[in-house]
Amino acid sequence: HQGARRRDGDVRITKDERFSRLIRPLTADENQGLRESIEAEGCRDPLVVWKHEGKNILLDGYHRLDICARAKKPYHTVARTFDDAKAAAQWVCRNQESKRNLSPDERADMWWEFAEAFRTKRAKPKQSLTRGRGLKGAKKVFPKRKTSFEPQHTDKHVAKNAHVPVKTASNVKTVRDKGTSDEKAAMRSGEKTSGVIAKDIRKRAKDKRLADERRREAKRRADEMSKSKDVRKKRIERDVEEGDFRKIAAKMPKESVDLIFTDPPYDRKSVPMYGDLAEMGARVLKPGGSLVCYAGHYVVPDIINLITPHLRFWWVLACVHTGRKAQMREYGIKVCWKPMLWFVKGTRARKEDWVDDIVLSEREKDEHGWQQSIVEASYYIENLSPEGGMVFDPFCGGGTTAVVAERLGRRWKTCDEDGESVDMSRGRILNDDWDKPEGS
Repeated sequence: HQGARRRDGDVRITKDERFSRLIRPLTADENQGLRESIEAEGCRDPLVVWKHEGKNILLDGYHRLDICARAKKPYHTVARTFDDAKAAAQWVCRNQESKRNLSPDERADMWWEFAEAFRTKRAKPKQSLTRGRGLKGAKKVFPKRKTSFEPQHTDKHVAKNAHVPVKTASNVKTVRDKGTSDEKAAMRSGEKTSGVIAKDIRKRAKDKRLADERRREAKRRADEMSKSKDVRKKRIERDVEEGDFRKIAAKMPKESVDLIFTDPPYDRKSVPMYGDLAEMGARVLKPGGSLVCYAGHYVVPDIINLITPHLRFWWVLACVHTGRKAQMREYGIKVCWKPMLWFVKGTRARKEDWVDDIVLSEREKDEHGWQQSIVEASYYIENLSPEGGMVFDPFCGGGTTAVVAERLGRRWKTCDEDGESVDMSRGRILNDDWDKPEGS
């Protein structure tokens, strides 16, 4: 230290970080009191050094040496001898405890510094040889493992040296290892105890762990959804086909469908198609299965006449739309409801399950110009087909039947000759919110 005068000859003092880190910092009041004392009376107590390998390593008097250097005051030194650096460090710790009124946290912090500075590596297990006999009685030599390890520094060792509870030693270690610089300073200044700070650190670690778990779970679900979406996409591409319903239905097994729910075109040119629809339904519907199709009022008699040779007429269902009413100028009628014709193969299954013949609905044309509401589709698919049953829509249009069937846990098949409608339906089914409440 330049500037400090020495009375005991030219003694060059060396600072060793292993020992300087063990010295507890002074409070502002302690530092001011020591400075005023040295400036008024000089450095009365000698600095303690350890003469080792030709060096004078400072053990005690770090604060006095700094003040003497700044105030250009002389000081004395006294030398001590120790077997090794570890013994010297132990003396520093005990000297600090005897001279300073250290708090439990400060003592534990100091002894953790000691433990980490002089931690010894775990010894390798020693081996000795023992004799045994082989299969034919020949003597063989086998290594015998001994587990004689040098004890490691633990919370218990630090607690014992610092004369503090093990919990205190553990809390101090937590602050040292995981605390912020402000938290460490707060513990060492006594502003907060190690217990309070360690509790905050553990809570922060728990919150981070939970946040990481949530992120991992979210990623896992996203990956699963991505894989599930890929699987659904392949299934949807298979089950939404482009082509004539007669050719597609011909590949379907006989009596494999529980419900045909569809909205065919019902302009006068398309009405003959209902005969083909009925013939197809008679083949693929299960006994007791139903065909429900939308129909225009003006062609209801024609449609019934075309379907009844193949399927039994059961009832006229009414779909009452809210909002703006269509006007049939040719007949001078404002249309307040739309007929849905219900046909059955043989006789209806589950007659004990009552079904309303009027459904209040609302117009939906978001996906397709001929799109029907999911309200009536949801009601009749749920009530006219069993869970897990097969629903077929030969005219997919906007894909409403398939969307509803998917939500209700039914298997389904649909098709359309219009490629644009097929692509739109596939996209709608794939991106549908599966947890969305029915009819919402």
